[in-house]
Amino acid sequence: MAPESFFEAAVVDGLEFIAAGELRHRFGKEANLLHPPERYPGMLQFTYSGSPRKLLELKTVLSLFWVERFAVPRPRALLGHQHFQRLLARIAAVRALSPKNSYKTLYLAAAGAESDVLVRFVEELSRATGLAVDHAEGDLLVRLRRPLDGSPGWEAAVRMAPRPLSARPWRVCDRKGALNAAVAQ
Repeated sequence: MAPESFFEAAVVDGLEFIAAGELRHRFGKEANLLHPPERYPGMLQFTYSGSPRKLLELKTVLSLFWVERFAVPRPRALLGHQHFQRLLARIAAVRALSPKNSYKTLYLAAAGAESDVLVRFVEELSRATGLAVDHAEGDLLVRLRRPLDGSPGWEAAVRMAPRPLSARPWRVCDRKGALNAAVAQ
């Protein structure tokens, strides 16, 4: 099975068609949806052939992830040299999209994150990246899960920015009931 890389956009439930429209409008044939917008509520998966940095300009997306699929039976195999180095290369590519020193902490979101295998996995990621582990939220968010389409293996989705894209620079504080920036767009 050849390595497959694609992107995933977290969007507000019910606004998948609007985010898909922005993808088509901004990137044309460079972005191709992997499924109809309504298949996974709150999420779009797509391939993209342009510069990943340009994806960070999306306005109707909450968060953007670069997904790496691994043909392994269980997460323990991700600690193997080949797979671990591939994940580290993806993390390095993501970190290169932001200014230097934008990332200080690492958070692993995974079912069973407290298991011995995943505790070791996140410790190894921390050691290799130089980022401190944060058990609540981190600048570098890595989601580990089975593929949503039921394919065999595991996926590691690495958030492409230290904070969600919906966290706009002009927002100086968070107020209860404030309009979400992606919805406002």
